[in-house]
Formats: sequence, structure tokens, C-alpha cells
Amino acid sequence: MADTLIGVVHQHSLPRLCPACRMIHEPTARELAELGISETDSSQNSFYQARCLKETEIEQMRQKGRVCRQCNGEGYDGYVQLYEFHAITPALRTAIAQGADLEQLKQISRRDQPSSLRTEALSLLEDGEIGLKEFAQVCPSYVDPSTPTPTEIPIPSPTDVTQRLETMETLLMTLTKELHDLKQALKDTDTSSTPTTSPPPQTSSFEEAAKATQINEHIAPNVDLCKETITASSKLYEELEDPGDWEALKRELDPNKETIVTADLSSPEEMKDHPFKSIPDPWS
Repeated sequence: MADTLIGVVHQHSLPRLCPACRMIHEPTARELAELGISETDSSQNSFYQARCLKETEIEQMRQKGRVCRQCNGEGYDGYVQLYEFHAITPALRTAIAQGADLEQLKQISRRDQPSSLRTEALSLLEDGEIGLKEFAQVCPSYVDPSTPTPTEIPIPSPTDVTQRLETMETLLMTLTKELHDLKQALKDTDTSSTPTTSPPPQTSSFEEAAKATQINEHIAPNVDLCKETITASSKLYEELEDPGDWEALKRELDPNKETIVTADLSSPEEMKDHPFKSIPDPWS
């Protein structure tokens, strides 16, 4: 058989797209890569697909008078014939004589000569006779000899990945620092442009009461008789340190009147010996 065989011819029948209702199909890059179609061929030619309708859709379109009259909504109109021819090369003849299996014969045939089936199918695809779906039926997969095999594709090593992560972390830290400096600069700008006002000095309630009731001169002519007045020449604050004295003082004073604390000091020399010139209002 190996000595007498000249070649092998195989016929393929594919449904033809209806030229009246076929639709343009935009293939994805993955579809083109799987079928071995270059992007140049894709940009120079238009691809089509069948406009197949379900039975209910066909009935609805028929009632409206819009169903395709050439294919009746099926999307296909007849068949196209493809002929695959493989000439018997010396390598194939030797493989046949040695009893090689079908897969080995296919590999030898693809290596020695281009596929006539693929060439014919690609021509029908460009002419719009068939779509990518029909093309994949006769050419299910294609590997370009110039395309590197999966083992030849460089795979990044863990070291490269680690270095990339470290680089990204460094960039992220730098970006974070830049953002912080920018925010600080904006704060400094706002502070310098806004006039600063010093807050008023804080004084305690005791200091305010002492300042309000402090006697710098003889107060007797200015005493308001409608207010409760405490007058003494002793250290009033020291004598009223005991809580019991405070309670007794509250019972003696009229809560409806403001309390004024004064002293019967007549000269600055005498005031030096009595630093406690006033006490807080017991009703405050």
C-alpha cells in the first residue's frame, strides 16, 4: 500500500450562511488566536454568522411578514463542499510502511505540507460563505510553527515577583510621604495666611472673685447697705477654712442678697500683714 498510494482526498460538507440575512460578527482576539487567524486578515475582511431563529420567533416573524424568504429563519441556505487533499510524501510513505498510527501520520503531513483544508476553509470564511463556527468544525485548532510552545514561554520566577513587590512597596511608601508633606505644606500655608489672635489669659473663678472684691482703698463710703457685708480685721479666709464655719455663715447670711467681703484696713502697711483681703461668695 505504501508503494502504490499517491494521495488521500477527503470531502467535508458545511452549511452555507444565508446571504440574505447573515449578520456581521466581530471576533475577539482569543477567537482569532485559537483559530490561527492573523489580525491582518481580520482587519481586511468581514466575518459573518448565521441569523438563526427559534421556532416561536420564526412564527412571530412569519405573521408579521418579516421572516427571511430564502432560509425561512433557519440562517443557512444549502451546503458548501470542501476537499482536503494530502499527497503522499516520502516521509509519509515510510511511516505507512512502518505501521504508524493516525496521529503520527497527521503530524508528518502537517510538517511536510500546508493543510489544503485550512486554506479552502479560510477562503470560504473570507467570502462570507461560512462563519467562524463552521470554520472551527473543520479546523478545530491550529498552532503556528513560529509560535513558541508553552514550555518556551518565559515564566516569571518567584524572585522576580518578590522584587516587583518590594519595588511597589517602596513606591507606595514614597507616595505616602509625598502626600503627608503636601498636607503639611497646605496646613502651614493656611496658618501663615490667617491672622493669629492670642487668646485672652485664663483666670480661675477664685482669682476673678478676688479681683472683683479686692479693696485698694477705703471701701466704707462705697458699701451698699442693701447687700450683706462681712467686715473684719482678721484673716477671714483662714478662719472659714473649716466646713462647719461655712455652713454657719450660710445660715446667718441672707441668700436673697449679694455678699460683699470687705475689711477695716485703713493703711497699706496694715494690709501687708493681712494678705487675705476677700473670700468667695458662699452663695455662688
